[in-house]
Amino acid sequence: MPYAKTITFTPQFKLNFQTNDALRINSADLAVVERLRVIPFYRFFDRGERDETLKQTLREEAPGILAFLVRGARAYLKDGLGTCAAVEEATARYVEEHTPLDRWVKECVTLGEGETEPAKLWESYAAWHVYADNPPEQLNKAEFRAALLALPGVNFTRSNGRRLFRGVEVRGQ
Repeated sequence: MPYAKTITFTPQFKLNFQTNDALRINSADLAVVERLRVIPFYRFFDRGERDETLKQTLREEAPGILAFLVRGARAYLKDGLGTCAAVEEATARYVEEHTPLDRWVKECVTLGEGETEPAKLWESYAAWHVYADNPPEQLNKAEFRAALLALPGVNFTRSNGRRLFRGVEVRGQ
């Protein structure tokens, strides 16, 4: 059964992804972008810097660590989870670097106007991807179409036997 009865769900946790590679997101989906937080972990400890007795040290400090966690939980329940400049900057940088069409849209098309055949949009995107400085991973045609449709004001239509994207136009054509 592909569809089921709608339910109301009260979130009771925060989801945390620890990854080596950044997840691909669609920045046009504001629901995702507004909830996303990148927590930068830039520090790497070489073998010589590592505390080989860390487990024992943590066991000895367990009562103080537990008290710290309880104080943090109380503050979280009272005030919510705050943020800091490092997280805000890393998140903004991630959204800018890992959203598939943002740079191409800014540099190559005009939104809100005109109508364009899918092939012309794809040709523009593919050419931009070849010549752009440090472009994001190239989308395939299906991903490109989905990302276009997620842009505000862009929709797909058929007119007089032609397939068109409305609300987006390649600059200079």
